[in-house]
Amino acid sequence: MSIKSWKELLFHVILTISVVGFVVALPTSDNKRASPDGLSKIKHVVLFMQENRSFDHYFGTMAGVRGFNDPNVVISSDTGKPSFYQPISPTSLQVGEPLPPPAINYLLPWYWNHEGGDSNDRYQCALSGSNGWKENHQAYNNGTINRWATKNTPYSMGYYKRADIPYHFGLAEGWTVADAYHESVIASTNPNRVSWASASLGVQQSRLGQGGPVLDNNENEGCETALDGSTKYSCYPYKWKTVPEYLEEAGISWQVYQDTDNFGDNPLAWFSNFQSAKANSSLANRGMSFIGLNKFYEDAKAGTLPSVSYVIGPTDLSEHPPYGPIDGAWLQQQVVDAVTSSPKYSETALLVSYDETGGWADHVMAPLPDKSTASDEYFQDPYDPTLGQQPVGPGFRLPFYIISPYTRNGGVFTEVASHESQTLFLEKWASANGKPFQTTQMTSWRRQHMSDLTRMFDFSSFDTSVPSLPTIRPASKDSSGNYNGASVCRAKYGGLQPSVPYTQKDSEGLTWEKGFKKMRGTPSEGHYITIETSNQALTFDSTSKVTTLTPPTVDHSSPQQRFILHSTQRQDPKNPAFLLQPFNTSSLYLSQGGSTTTDPSRASIYLFQDLGDGAGYSIVESKSGDPIFSSSSPSFSIFSVSY
Repeated sequence: MSIKSWKELLFHVILTISVVGFVVALPTSDNKRASPDGLSKIKHVVLFMQENRSFDHYFGTMAGVRGFNDPNVVISSDTGKPSFYQPISPTSLQVGEPLPPPAINYLLPWYWNHEGGDSNDRYQCALSGSNGWKENHQAYNNGTINRWATKNTPYSMGYYKRADIPYHFGLAEGWTVADAYHESVIASTNPNRVSWASASLGVQQSRLGQGGPVLDNNENEGCETALDGSTKYSCYPYKWKTVPEYLEEAGISWQVYQDTDNFGDNPLAWFSNFQSAKANSSLANRGMSFIGLNKFYEDAKAGTLPSVSYVIGPTDLSEHPPYGPIDGAWLQQQVVDAVTSSPKYSETALLVSYDETGGWADHVMAPLPDKSTASDEYFQDPYDPTLGQQPVGPGFRLPFYIISPYTRNGGVFTEVASHESQTLFLEKWASANGKPFQTTQMTSWRRQHMSDLTRMFDFSSFDTSVPSLPTIRPASKDSSGNYNGASVCRAKYGGLQPSVPYTQKDSEGLTWEKGFKKMRGTPSEGHYITIETSNQALTFDSTSKVTTLTPPTVDHSSPQQRFILHSTQRQDPKNPAFLLQPFNTSSLYLSQGGSTTTDPSRASIYLFQDLGDGAGYSIVESKSGDPIFSSSSPSFSIFSVSY
């Protein structure tokens, strides 16, 4: 399909649905999912967070995920174009940014190593944009998501392909990758790592004098002051209760593994309870000591890890620009090898995440709550008072995958999640293992609407094999044994930035791999899907304009068997109700009895439920309760496809 027709299709569909404004009152319970018996099979959880990369930047070209072929991409209200098209002009850029030719008025995502040659080595130490609240809220632009290039930088639009980050692709596809995992805050490192460690930004705690909300990287005692002169935020140190303190009370063993060079990334060090912890106390020994990553590798390989491990990497291996993906991949290789070679790997889950986007663009903003019902999710903009109340988050998407025998070859997980989801997972897991806890710090909206990640696992399947993964060269060290990859890169190449390909063709920017992934979790928008069961697939007959059943293709590539999901309640990410549109039709939707309609109000609303543990999906018509099509099987498989 050409970009032009694709653009027109998206505009028509999204405009139509937004005007109709479906509202469906449906239960938001998680229903059947990964069972408590299944979760109890996991005895060790490893939480490993890297720095400053967005989902599009790493995985936008990956097959079978919500990437650069997104059928539900936001149509920017002020340009009428998909938000991939970032408006740009010589007069719109920040001072010092590379200027486009006069005739260029938009910039698409572009391949970071488009120059070829030694570019993947040369630009390991290149920079992106700002990860701050101001620049990222400007990129968000109240939902239009079309100011990445002008309010951040044209470099924000750069992305990698498989050949550049093969180890990251290998991990994400060898186990299970999530394509709807978001940063907690539309802001920088510290706010997001605080959310990771405590499930809160402190918006509600700010009323109690506990230091929130955390909106920037302040690590000086005292508060930051907004431009209005009175509003205070990021009042360091923070005083609310962290997740490790809940683990401690529940009798769950835990440990932070970090070297003395930890890039200042241990969020527990920003909380007063840890700063004032007595020497040799549990909080000091477990949360503030520097026992080293080698100790983690040793404990993992010996099978003596605590129940919960936090892994904090060193500066040059963090993947925070100018620290490159190759050195970060080497660190990930060490962590993954230690976990998968452990005698306890069969009962371990390694959660690999990134704290925030780092100024790299992503085209998907998380569903945001309504101001009137979730005031704790909004804050007066500290940099531009005229903007009023701005959403704290969740924000843009990040890379996220889970390494476990129960996530092996799991495809793509599509439930909307954020850093709070890791805490929700720990709560479910702890309860299944007889040591329940529940934090009181999380806002009610996030507790109700963010995924707990349990459907990423299939406890009916067990596979301890390790996929064939690329070998990563060792990270560079100086003569004293300190990592120095970025310094070596800058000394060799001078820290140059790649050229911005302003004149690239649309097809050169919006590119993706062909293929598919089996889906897990409650569906979310942004996927072309096939629906299959018992060697039959839902198929659209373009002549009769009805749906029928025909045998599926081996690679799920038939255009006639491809459909688009349109959520009926975008502000409720757990809402399982969708309209279904046949691929390559501009105004048709499925309705009862296999027919189609051009009137969205007459279209069938289908309820999708992941039955958990490999059982597939239940898909029923909301009014009648009938399955989407009759079959000898009560459940269906869904594949997210990219062709």
